[in-house]
Amino acid sequence: ASKSIKKISFIRLFSIVLKKFNVLRSEEGELLSISGADITKLRSTESQMLDIMNTVNLGILFIDKNCRILPGFSNYSKVILEDLDIQGKNIQDVLFDKIQSRLLTSESRALTLMQTVIGITENEFRGITFMLPEKIELESKLYDDEKKILKTSFEPILKEGIVDRYMLVLQDVTLIGENNEATFNSDILEL
Repeated sequence: ASKSIKKISFIRLFSIVLKKFNVLRSEEGELLSISGADITKLRSTESQMLDIMNTVNLGILFIDKNCRILPGFSNYSKVILEDLDIQGKNIQDVLFDKIQSRLLTSESRALTLMQTVIGITENEFRGITFMLPEKIELESKLYDDEKKILKTSFEPILKEGIVDRYMLVLQDVTLIGENNEATFNSDILEL
């Protein structure tokens, strides 16, 4: 009886770095260094994170120094913002301008300051975001006279202790608000 051997092949991903060094005498030729690192697990983890980002019912956006929405946002962001093409758009145009008129003066000022948060410290960032509203009301583009209530969270992404970009998390709490209001109204009727 012959045994069959199955060959299992794995694809491994590597990051390769090639460095050229200066040598004292040119007649010695060039000195090169090559190093590599297996990043297979990193890519696998990245893939798992993207799967989570695409299934979670939160709008998760990454904003750069030009206030542009970076790739890597959650798919649900498109649903919350009712915009299928948000990548590269300015967060001011996509969201902030639409809520500006309903904000308090201090909240509006803080929202304007969000355009300048890249390059500041985490404490300065937290000071600005502390003044922002925890919930915002966004009018629906799809349905007349309908509004969404969104809970907001702003988180800095730091590089060497300085804000490099930030993450904006939006949670649609419209139904929670409606249920609480219905409960409140029914409690009043019982009195």
